[in-house]
This record gives sequence, C-alpha cells and structure tokens, in this order.
Amino acid sequence: MDLLAYFFLAILMAYFRALKWAVRSLAHILLGLQESLLWTWGSIREKPSRLLAILAVLIPITVLILIEPSSWFYNWPAMFGVALALYGALKSPLAAAPPFLRKLVKLGIAVCLLAGWSLLLRWEPMLHRLGVSRRETFYPWLAGLATFCGAVAWVLFPEAIVSMAGHRSQALVPRAGGSRKLRYTDVGGMEEAKQQIRELVESRLNPSKYRKYGMIRNGILLYGPQGSGKTFLAEATAGEFRLRYHYVSMPTLVSMWQGMTESNVRDLFREATVRKPALLFLDEFDSLGVARQIAGNKG
Repeated sequence: MDLLAYFFLAILMAYFRALKWAVRSLAHILLGLQESLLWTWGSIREKPSRLLAILAVLIPITVLILIEPSSWFYNWPAMFGVALALYGALKSPLAAAPPFLRKLVKLGIAVCLLAGWSLLLRWEPMLHRLGVSRRETFYPWLAGLATFCGAVAWVLFPEAIVSMAGHRSQALVPRAGGSRKLRYTDVGGMEEAKQQIRELVESRLNPSKYRKYGMIRNGILLYGPQGSGKTFLAEATAGEFRLRYHYVSMPTLVSMWQGMTESNVRDLFREATVRKPALLFLDEFDSLGVARQIAGNKG
C-alpha cells in the first residue's frame, strides 16, 4: 500500500507540475502576443507606409493561392524562397521586434526549410538523375527532421541549451556576490537617481501600462568618477526589482575588424534577451569611442 501511495503521489505531483508549466506557457504566449501586437501597431503608427507595403505584398499572394493550383506554391523552390524571405525580414524589418514575434518567424523558417527539404527529396527529376528511389531518401529525410527538432528546441529553449552546454559569453558575466541581497536601502543618498531608475525599470516591466501615455524609455546613463557608486547602484537596482544582474565590460566587445564591434554588441543583447528579466550594466562605455579614435582608419 505504501508503494502504491508513493506511486500515486508521484503521478499527482507530475500532473500538477505539468499543469503549472502549461499555465505558465499559456501566460507567456498571451503576453507575447500582446507585446507583438502593440509593437506592430506602434510601428504602423510611426510609419503608415509599412502597412501599405505589407498589404501590397500579402493581398496578391493570397488571391493567387486561392485561385491557382496549390502546386504553384507548395514546392521546394517556393518553400526555400519563403524561408529566405523570412530570414531577410528577421535581419532588417523585424530586427527590433519583440522576442516572441522573432521566435514565431524563426519557427516559420524552420517549418519552411523542413517542408522544402521533404519536397526536394520527393522531386522526381532529381531522383531519376541520381538513380535512387523514394525509399532510399528516408535517412536524409530523417536527418532533416532531427535538424528541424534541434532548431525548434534552440528557438524555444535557448537558455536551457546554453546552460546545458556550459557556454557563456565572455562579455556577459554575472557578477559574483549575490546582487539580489542588495536593496536601495543599502545605498546611501542618491535619492533622485534612484527615483529616476525606479521609473525607468517600472516602465520596462509594465510596457503596456506606460506605452499609451507615450512613456517609452530604453536605458539610463550613469556617469561619474571611479568609486562614486555606479556599479553598486546598478547591483542594488537588480536586487530591488529581482532582476538577473549581468556586468558587461565594454572593452571586451571592441574589435579592430570592421563591423565586428557592432556584431558583438548585437549578439550580447540577443543572448541577454533569453535571460529576461535582466539588468545589463555596461561598464566603461566610453571605451568604445576611445578605441575608435586610437584605431583611426584601421577599422
């Protein structure tokens, strides 16, 4: 009886954990949809021409899909073309989009690539030229499916995969010492600075609440001589709002090669995005300009 009771209790605990995960996932999806819709609406209001451009592309494609044979669109060149178009949109128009919307686009790219790969393996001219049958393409298709599953896992759970691999960016280093133990009460003075930072963090943690009033702030600059308490204030902010605190040394991002510094900064923020909510403290920010002056025309 004891064994049966333990077994039943284990099943019950697993059920409640799965239910908790499902509710949390649904909440994340709904919040992501809300954030994506608000970002889309804000982008359209900022540039109404974007809506006209989207409609000019989508309406003709929708009409052609409805009236023409499906073979015109459901083939491997079309699938690879759509994947390439989505990748281009991810790099330019959607570069500043919310993470949820970017994840949807990445999943769309993965689906299109898998569909294109599957259709290519069933393309009769290629099979005839190579002298293989459809049955012999099973293992290449299985390799494509495994790659697809890996890509989906990377898109949905990047933080878990990075943690399992033990990889960490050289610039993105959590400061040891437990910044969550610090609070604003541990920081003497600087009341005006703490109030400004508090308003900023609250506006970022509740974007929909402040966006309708036009209050969108993306960062704050702390300046002062060494030892004036900038790093201590940043750690206290992370502890006050229960944020993951990451200390970023900006000189580690500087490269003499053209375009590499910008790429390092983009990769840094992209990696930090999967650790939300997080506070990035960019130390020695002025080193970027100094390094550029020293490098001169070398890059």
